[in-house]
Formats: sequence, C-alpha cells, structure tokens
Amino acid sequence: MTAKAILFINIQMNKNLFHICLIGIIFIMMVACKRTSTSEKFAQKAVLENKTYPQKINDSIIIDSTRFDVATNTLRYFYTVSKGLDNEQLLKTYHSEIWNGLKAELENSVQMKPYLDAHCNIHYVYYSESTRKKIAEFVFK
Repeated sequence: MTAKAILFINIQMNKNLFHICLIGIIFIMMVACKRTSTSEKFAQKAVLENKTYPQKINDSIIIDSTRFDVATNTLRYFYTVSKGLDNEQLLKTYHSEIWNGLKAELENSVQMKPYLDAHCNIHYVYYSESTRKKIAEFVFK
C-alpha cells in the first residue's frame, strides 16, 4: 500500500469515528432533554392525585383538588370546610394557631419532605361549603 492509500484510509476512518461520536453526542443530548424536572414531576403527581379527589379527611374537611404550579414552584391544596369550621370569623380568629399547626404537620410529614427539600411553596386554600367562598388560606415558603 502506498502512503497516499494509508492516509486516505486513516482520513476515512477518522471521518467515520467523528460521525459515530457526533451521533452519540446527539443521542445523549436528546435523552438528557427528555428528563423530567422535579417541578414537572410534582405537577404530574398532582394530576394523578386529583383523580382520587374529593376525599373526606374528617367530618368537617374535604380535600377537593391539588395543583402544582411549575412557574412559581408552588403546591396548592384546595379544601371545602363544613359544619363548625364553615365559619370565616372563626378561622380568622384562630389563623395563627391553625398556621402553626399546619406548619408543624408540614415539617413532620414524610409525604411532604420531597416538596420541602425542593424548596417549594405550599399553599392551603379553604372554601366554605355553604357559601362556596374562600374563607381562609395558609402559605408556607
């Protein structure tokens, strides 16, 4: 074989190797782009959880739905309250006590740990069964 032939073969092999590497890099980039962010996973989980709602928590509270807002990194829970809790003034009067209780529950909840670890905002919204108006909300950042 001549030197030109050997050089030609090396150039062709390098071109093939370059193309194989390029295809590999493109494939890796495509796979990486398909990864779901933590926020997107939370949003998907909220959609799945909504299929199980409404759920009665106790005699006075029903969880109606949940949403995860990827843009604000906020998990929202929507509740309907009835009976003795269906009282806006009562909830305003005891707002700080309720907030402290919810905060303690949130911090000790195994289910909420991934959200807290991801520094999500948590927003609880309560609606009156009798008036359908929002009567209380609690935000944790």
